[in-house]
Amino acid sequence: MIGLTATPFRQEYSATDPSAGTRELRELFGQIIEPLESLGENPRAKLEADGFLARPVWSEIKTATLLMAPQITDPEHITEDDIEKIDHALKIRADNPTRRMLILEHVLNICEESVSQIIYFGPSVLDAECMAFLLRQRNVSAAFVSGNTRDVTRRKIIADFKAGRIKVLCNCEVLTTGFDAPKVSHVVMARPTVSQVLYEQMIGRGLRGPKFGGTETCVIIDLEDKYRSERPKLGYQQFRELWQRSDAR
Repeated sequence: MIGLTATPFRQEYSATDPSAGTRELRELFGQIIEPLESLGENPRAKLEADGFLARPVWSEIKTATLLMAPQITDPEHITEDDIEKIDHALKIRADNPTRRMLILEHVLNICEESVSQIIYFGPSVLDAECMAFLLRQRNVSAAFVSGNTRDVTRRKIIADFKAGRIKVLCNCEVLTTGFDAPKVSHVVMARPTVSQVLYEQMIGRGLRGPKFGGTETCVIIDLEDKYRSERPKLGYQQFRELWQRSDAR
């Protein structure tokens, strides 16, 4: 058994005490197997090679949407409150018809692939609902779930998605955790966020490897918008930098 944390960059693990998370895992599992001994110098690459994790393939959609991030007191030490404040401002401006229609055309192209199965994370509940509607208008089997979706309806939609009867499952943030659909081939990240933790949780829906009944690769599609203000460091940028450092080992 390998015990892993899904959120290794939560801020309660301070830079002054980087071993705090490891100690909590040790208390939970009793014994920690050192990665260097069991999985080599690059555990993530080893788990990919062994089929436990899917390999992410990065892609971008460039938009002309102008976002604006509020100024924060200390950009070098961003707090959870800062993240919530910035994300809220970004989501408001990212939810617009022009941006949505641009993303729609990209999603429609993906839908032409017979084996594609797509999770769409929209910047708002309204955007996710609109995307599902627009896709159905183009004869694509698409569904939408939100926090207000009845439990029985949500279970039916998720079961249909896992069975391949629904090609695109749209949501804002209800499927970030506690949701498992291993055959996801594409994750469309239309929701801008500066949180690396939230970003990891969302794309993680598509990173189940073949050993978990998933896929060898998963295409992660990020949105690259323009900014009226100084551009904050987004979650996908932080995650890719971490991934590249890991690949360089």
